[in-house]
Amino acid sequence: MKFLIVGGGSIGKRHIKNLHQLGYTQVACLKRKPDADFEQELGVKVVCTPEEVDQFIPDAVVICTPTSLHIEGIRLAIKYNAAIFMEKPLIHTEALLNDAMEMLHGYQQTFFLGFMLRYHPLIASIKTIIQNKELGNVFGARFEFG
Repeated sequence: MKFLIVGGGSIGKRHIKNLHQLGYTQVACLKRKPDADFEQELGVKVVCTPEEVDQFIPDAVVICTPTSLHIEGIRLAIKYNAAIFMEKPLIHTEALLNDAMEMLHGYQQTFFLGFMLRYHPLIASIKTIIQNKELGNVFGARFEFG
């Protein structure tokens, strides 16, 4: 399986290292410019142009860019009919959310939005309280974690 990491910042590097630990060797990272040190340090091919991505043809795209650039990662994944793993949050504007929903409507590949607390027992308890309407109809909430 071939993975394309979109974004080579700290989170992108973490995903690359995790994929290597899981035994995946066909990993490339889409960056703005060539970076031989990055390639050597992380054991990946840096790709910078659409032509280089066309030669790689990913099976899965891991989107680790700033939120304002997520829509571009979605477009890229759809172009290759690749599975998508995206760091949270999905999108930052309503207009781009509508674009993303339109692009992903009927998309048959796996789409997963990363959220490190998704399976935390406290989050599961909060979900149950909301679903059971123990607090009535909840219209919004704010949580802070540190």
